[in-house]
Parts: sequence; C-alpha cells; structure tokens
Amino acid sequence: MTNNIFEKIDLYFDDELNKNEEPFLFSELSTNPEARNYFRQMQMLKLAVKNSEEDFPPELDRHILSGISAQPVKNYFDISRFTAYAASAAAVILIVLSVFMISEFREYRYKLAELDTKVKEQNMTIEMLYNSFPTVTVKPTMNN
Repeated sequence: MTNNIFEKIDLYFDDELNKNEEPFLFSELSTNPEARNYFRQMQMLKLAVKNSEEDFPPELDRHILSGISAQPVKNYFDISRFTAYAASAAAVILIVLSVFMISEFREYRYKLAELDTKVKEQNMTIEMLYNSFPTVTVKPTMNN
C-alpha cells in the first residue's frame, strides 16, 4: 500500500494523477506520516527546480539565430551527384548487357560450328553416293 501512495505522489507532481484520485491522495497523506514526509520532500524538490530556472537573455536567441544563418545550407540533391549516380548506374547496366550479349554470341557460334560440321558430313555422304554408282557410258545410236 505504501508503494502505491508513493506512486500516486509521483504522479501528482508529474501532473499525471487523475483528478478523481486526488481526494484519496490527500486523505492518505493526512493519516500516513511517511507519505506526508515524502510529499514534503517532493514539494521542496519541485520548488528548488523552479527557483533554479533562469530566463535566457534575448541576446542568446539572436546569437543562436545568427549562427544558424551563417552556416551554409547543404543541398543533398546535388545535380552533379545525381549525374554521377546516373552515369554509374548506366555503366553497370551496360556491363551486364555486354556480358549477356557475349554469352549469347558464344552460344550462336557454337551452334553455327555444329551446323557446319553437319553440312560437311552431308556433303561427304552425297559424294560417297555419287561415287558408289556405276559409271554410265552413253553410246550414241542412230535410228532411221
């Protein structure tokens, strides 16, 4: 129960305590001397923090604002950087395309070599067939 009251005191000083629970908090403080002591300590801490706050002089704001405007603004979308990235991307795409085209040309060259050997084999077969037939002699005859 005592931890609960300390949590409620913390919520009260953080301005997070529900307004319906405030009467319960103060009635508990009237009966619990330990909670009342903790409440006083928190009240003194709150006042000490409030008294230690200093107002900043107006010159400080001007000094900060003048320092901000003096710094150069970085343009993250620089046209030269964009063109460099675009050129690099185009180079990579061309390299990939070149590798693809070279592999395709090698495949076509291999297929062309296969077709060339097939044609040579067929020519040799045709020559063998021509040479395997018996020679034909033509004798002219005259029919009257």
